[in-house]
Amino acid sequence: MRAQSAKKLAVAMVLAAFVSITATGCLNSTSNQHRSSDPANAQAADGPGDSSRTADGTAPRSPAGGGQVEHGVPVGWSLDQTGAEAAAAAYVRSTALIALSGPLTRRDAVLTMATSSYGPDMLAAVNRELDGLTVGTEGRAVAPNELVWSEYPLTVTSAMTSTTSAQVQVWSVLIVGIKGGSVARQVWRTSTLSLEVEHGDWKVADWVDATGPSPVALNDTDIASVADLSEVTSWATVGDGA
Repeated sequence: MRAQSAKKLAVAMVLAAFVSITATGCLNSTSNQHRSSDPANAQAADGPGDSSRTADGTAPRSPAGGGQVEHGVPVGWSLDQTGAEAAAAAYVRSTALIALSGPLTRRDAVLTMATSSYGPDMLAAVNRELDGLTVGTEGRAVAPNELVWSEYPLTVTSAMTSTTSAQVQVWSVLIVGIKGGSVARQVWRTSTLSLEVEHGDWKVADWVDATGPSPVALNDTDIASVADLSEVTSWATVGDGA
């Protein structure tokens, strides 16, 4: 069962299918562990209470929780569909915490959001992806403090697969680059998170990322520098990402 789960691993840290650039100051990834799929084929399992709404908390059915923080990760979600959606959106937003942290903080964050059975596999995959990030044509390894990384959940849809499990899809945009580099990249993706209730909270039991759907930028849009994007992504986020 664990071996099968390991083959299915895909985590929010992944850049392999999204950012493959060799210009100096841009990111590459040597890892091919990411499982990419078409969002249309990643539909939530049939179950009661399907919903689709923006991730800003509009028209909630009940308070979502998440007011507590453990190892930098929001916890304490309501054990209903609203809480599952809010938890999934917050976990997607937390990819920045994981990408920008050192090994110990990263470990604590991943194990906080994942189930006890999935956590070790998720952590191993995250470490492989981050260890595989290089910069420039010389393939120099990238340290966490060199990264500009912000991910913003935009919309969410879900289905309860049982009273203690849910499948949630989160559409998000990731801004990623290297400090001092020329340009950053935008990555639009849909993350499908299988959540289970463990120790009284929603935890990640599986995570699959799929590219897109991606809008096309205006032809006459100026390309912002990494410094410009680093500045605006450091501003306070609007809402709580859930």
